[in-house]
Amino acid sequence: MRANLYGKILSRLSHIMVRIIWCILLQSLIGLLMLFLLLAPSASASSGQFVPTFTTATWLTSRDICGVHQFDLWKYSEEQIDKILGKIHEAGIKWLRMGFCWYDIEPFKDEWNTSRHNIVVEKAASRGIHILGILSATPKWANDNNASSYPPINLEDWNAYVARLSAEFAGRVSAWEIWNEQNIGFFTVPEGQDKVATYMNLVRRASYEIRTHDPEAKVVLGGVAGFDPDFIEKCLTPNNGPGDEDP
Repeated sequence: MRANLYGKILSRLSHIMVRIIWCILLQSLIGLLMLFLLLAPSASASSGQFVPTFTTATWLTSRDICGVHQFDLWKYSEEQIDKILGKIHEAGIKWLRMGFCWYDIEPFKDEWNTSRHNIVVEKAASRGIHILGILSATPKWANDNNASSYPPINLEDWNAYVARLSAEFAGRVSAWEIWNEQNIGFFTVPEGQDKVATYMNLVRRASYEIRTHDPEAKVVLGGVAGFDPDFIEKCLTPNNGPGDEDP
């Protein structure tokens, strides 16, 4: 009797776990599709206003829709990088999503190092793999020693970081994603600031610099954690916060 009861409980739990796993997989798939199909809007240097534009991502073909996320691949040995990129190429995957974290590249003001990132970009290009670079993670010198999730105090420092990267990797990084999972704790704003407005101000500024230094590169809205249509809708609403003028 007791054994039958335990069996029924275990069976029920297994069904619940299967449903949970399917829900997680579905949310992940939706998130990936939104990442590639929702492109960030362009900046208007003359008006300083944010006007969202939409695209069906015609720059992607059906073979290009799949990608691999390897955030810190640049930290690996060259042998490991070759092995991983080789597997990606063998699978027919055309995109690699990788971090270009500000605090890694410029840990101290004006001390710039992208040598390891360049290795990955060059090796990926030789295999026909496009790079989606993530711009995020403020160094302590730029945000008054706060966590890397906080935006910089002086937004001109953010502009300089994006401008230098987009110029250095012009024609080699196909798309730039502005931050990552900014709807949760990976993006934090000081008390009293509007989170969406602060984030979209970074998007405006980054978009301006990228389109100035590499007009062919795509600008991508940061991937959100889970499925958060409310946050995305707020991001794509015109005049969604005080912000400031485009530089």
